[in-house]
Amino acid sequence: PPTFSETSKDFKVQKGSELIIAQKLGLDEELADAFFMKLNGNFYIKVAGLQYMAGKIGYQNIKVTDHYDEKMKMWVAEAEIYPKITPKTIEAISKLIPDLQRDAFEALRQPTNGIGTASERNVNNSKMYPLLKEMAQTRAIGRALTSYTGYGAASYEEMPDGKIQKD
Repeated sequence: PPTFSETSKDFKVQKGSELIIAQKLGLDEELADAFFMKLNGNFYIKVAGLQYMAGKIGYQNIKVTDHYDEKMKMWVAEAEIYPKITPKTIEAISKLIPDLQRDAFEALRQPTNGIGTASERNVNNSKMYPLLKEMAQTRAIGRALTSYTGYGAASYEEMPDGKIQKD
């Protein structure tokens, strides 16, 4: 059976493990297949799963900017996730002394950033070459989301091409 260690937060991937991972991350089990991909025998969360997790935490918006680096011959994108500031948070901040109020509010307004790149050197699937800009954007969003959610591992979209396994 799939195993999950409560103390170490490590898991051994076996058939059905995506359900346990989804459960431990607070994801709906019915969505596990949509949120995880098995690649080279390991499960990786997809950006869609990370965005679902971020939505449960709450965020205001995700801003993505990109440009083509002519010298490096690659697309570079940056994603910024702006946290949702709730009335409950504002109420808590209002109870602080004025100097701390300003600092707390400024800290809460800071986005979580992620950078993503895509080029023919770091995307192995030649069918994706016309979509390098979008790949850079997706990677940037994925990296920002892993930081924002505290997931702490790479998303599926960041992985180099490998053998995708369907059980």
